[in-house]
Amino acid sequence: MIYPKEAVEVVSGEPTPIVVKTTKRFRCITCGTHLFSEIEAAGLRSVNAFLFPEGEFHPQAHVQCQHAVLPVADNLPHYKGFPAAAGGSDECVDW
Repeated sequence: MIYPKEAVEVVSGEPTPIVVKTTKRFRCITCGTHLFSEIEAAGLRSVNAFLFPEGEFHPQAHVQCQHAVLPVADNLPHYKGFPAAAGGSDECVDW
């Protein structure tokens, strides 16, 4: 789930950063759980949806599908990068 950076708040503990390729990711220093990734150029944070209570995650689109290994088969938009509202182009992949 992607949110504006300022909308994501860690309420307990201190997340520790790691970098995977070029993406800064934050994990719990105690248990190692991946909490969120930071998309610095767009001012966004991608929160691990598994952290939300069951039934609270309602996907609206897929992003960065240009890097997908296999197509995702559903009726949601499949953006090549990001939608225009998140600083992208609205270009979708052709699956």
